[in-house]
Amino acid sequence: MMPRIAAGIAAVLLAGSALADEITLKKEFGGDVIQCQIYKETDEYINYIDIKKDQDAGCARSIVEKVTKSDKPLVDVEAFFLRKAGEAKDKTSADAARAKAEEARKAAEAAGKAAGDKKTGKLTMRPMNETSGVKVVPSHGAGGGSELIVDPFPEEGTPTVKPPANKK
Repeated sequence: MMPRIAAGIAAVLLAGSALADEITLKKEFGGDVIQCQIYKETDEYINYIDIKKDQDAGCARSIVEKVTKSDKPLVDVEAFFLRKAGEAKDKTSADAARAKAEEARKAAEAAGKAAGDKKTGKLTMRPMNETSGVKVVPSHGAGGGSELIVDPFPEEGTPTVKPPANKK
């Protein structure tokens, strides 16, 4: 029973590691493959969170052979630095971690705006006129009311909705 559980845990860890970013160092610098979450890159330097060591780290691009990025982030960078700020033993370390958390939040916000994130939950209203696919047809029946006919796809050309036949 125990070996099965250990094998299951190892499989989960290996599957989870495939989701991480990877930095491969050049052979003269050890050739190690570091599983991490990259949160800041410049032309000369890469800042990342080392997943195995659970710490903030960085390296010069000159010692990196290859960088492989995952589709989705594995670590919430802002939450990581806020946690590290709470664990800090002195005020200077805590302030530095909070500053990095704020920087990560601003970077994520800017990336969201650059990607054109659309806010959800807001309804976009169109005017009710013939071009938007809405037509009001007076009813000639005894009720004397009007009928509202809506074309659900007005962008596909002329409205295909026909008014109802007059009842006599």
